[in-house]
Amino acid sequence: MRAFGLKTISILAIFTAGFSACATPPPPPVIAAPAPMPAPAPVPVVIAPAPIVQQVFTIPSRTPDVRMNEALVRSAASHAGVMRRVTQAAGSPISTKDDLNRMMDELTVVFSPTFGVGLTSYGALVATQNTQFVDSVLDRAQAEGTGTVVNRLYSNADYAGGFSGSYAAAADIAAAWRDDISAIRNAGAQLKQQSYSLQKNPAWKKQRADSRKERIAALKASRNVLASIDSASHRDIAAAGAVSSRDFDGAQRTAGFWRAYSKSGIMAGGGAPRMNKRMKRALTLAALDVLGATDSKSSTWITNYTTTPALNQCTNWSRLHTEQCLAAGHYKFEDAYCIAEHQLSDAAKCLAKAGY
Repeated sequence: MRAFGLKTISILAIFTAGFSACATPPPPPVIAAPAPMPAPAPVPVVIAPAPIVQQVFTIPSRTPDVRMNEALVRSAASHAGVMRRVTQAAGSPISTKDDLNRMMDELTVVFSPTFGVGLTSYGALVATQNTQFVDSVLDRAQAEGTGTVVNRLYSNADYAGGFSGSYAAAADIAAAWRDDISAIRNAGAQLKQQSYSLQKNPAWKKQRADSRKERIAALKASRNVLASIDSASHRDIAAAGAVSSRDFDGAQRTAGFWRAYSKSGIMAGGGAPRMNKRMKRALTLAALDVLGATDSKSSTWITNYTTTPALNQCTNWSRLHTEQCLAAGHYKFEDAYCIAEHQLSDAAKCLAKAGY
């Protein structure tokens, strides 16, 4: 019994071991998959605002045909006519009595009441060719309103001097006035030298003067004389308008303006400009022209504003002195001296005295 038991236990142990060896191994551990990554947050789409387009401030323009009939342009064109006569007198030799009479007739324009009006108007249009001045006027009108600026210009003679470009424009005006006054003075000096030469010329030395009555009557008629220029030059002055730095054709228009005055541009030098009454008026007219306020509706105001009583009084005295000089002369060559001394030299002195 004990032997059977031990054998049986051995067989059972072997059987159990074999069974254990043939059993299925346990499954591998289950590894959980990683959690899915969260989707990235959407990037907000930022729409850029539309660019701000800066509106260019402009003043409605007037055609050259319209401007040619405006008081400011007409007066400035008249001044061009005066200076052409002066320049011609300076460069023209006196060969005959008719040459001298013709010169005297043409130079009577310096005794016209429009003499100073033309020079003031010319100065105003010179300023409108200065882009720094024009830009500053337009900027002020854009910031404060065109009507506001125009009203201040009409009511305050000092207002135009406050633009940032006023000093530059005043320097241009002063140079232009100085150049023309110098041209008148130099023409007088050259003509006086001619009178001395005629006095030594045997053909002139004993040539008696012609009718003094007719000559003096011609001088008196100068009170109604208005110098004029050819229509093409007049149009160039009108077409120039006010030139800003934004104008693509500004240089071309300015060149036409100076061509009408037989110049290529401003004569540099001469020192700081004087901000006197005459200069302030020219700047006021210039600013008004930039803003389109010098049309036909303003003609009466412009005429009154540019009138120069002190200059007119001075040129009247100059005319009277010319009449006395002619009346006292007995020889024709003496007429040349009277023109030089009173129609030209005195006229230049009158302009300087009046503040030009």
